[in-house]
Amino acid sequence: MRIFAKVLEAIGIALLLLGYVIYLNGGALSILYYDFFIGIGIFLVGRYLEKRVKEKTLANQSIQPLP
Repeated sequence: MRIFAKVLEAIGIALLLLGYVIYLNGGALSILYYDFFIGIGIFLVGRYLEKRVKEKTLANQSIQPLP
């Protein structure tokens, strides 16, 4: 799941940069301009998933009995 979250973050950053480059080239009315906002959303979902995985990992480690 952690790898999936990292892949989502990478895709989000790529779409964000693609949308920004299209905006700089004057394609503000293009449908691809919305890749910027879609990229932000995908990036945030990836960050959220990674945070959840870390929380579950820490919770599972703290339940182990002491020797």
